[in-house]
Amino acid sequence: MGQWFVSSSDHHKLIAPSLGSCVALCLYDKSNKIGGMAHVVLPSRVLRDIKTSSLQSESYPCAKYADESILLLLNEIKRQAGHSALSLKAKLAGGSQMFVGTQKRKSSDELRPAKEKPGFPLIGRSNCEVLKKELKKFSIPIINSDLGGNWGRTVSFNSTTGEVKIRRIGSSEEVSI
Repeated sequence: MGQWFVSSSDHHKLIAPSLGSCVALCLYDKSNKIGGMAHVVLPSRVLRDIKTSSLQSESYPCAKYADESILLLLNEIKRQAGHSALSLKAKLAGGSQMFVGTQKRKSSDELRPAKEKPGFPLIGRSNCEVLKKELKKFSIPIINSDLGGNWGRTVSFNSTTGEVKIRRIGSSEEVSI
């Protein structure tokens, strides 16, 4: 989780296994035959300390945060492509709500479906929203996506063609996006 890789080799097939609320961010440039994938885990690096409610920030860079992953991939794609003009496209997969269940805040609260409770962490949805916002900021169009639901996915990505194959957990069928 949080891994990322950029390649211009036909021999590299990038795989993000068993995505739940995580999202596979795939950026590629078909004409330059280069692309990269990030396994995005959380919407933002900024964390809230539950005891003090203060904001904290982790000190190491990685692609597990939606608001940083695009820039990491973009910088490495530019570095590997050299002075070539880029025409990047994006494909996204994942962002499920894996644990709908119920949540109880205090003993006086009745149990209700979590999706009806304010404040329930919808990490998958948040990951998708932040990625879409960041892609728009960099003018990178989303060509296709397979987002949401309540099932896991395994995603494979060919960085030179932009082909993304998705297999839902528990299914043998692969779908291309």
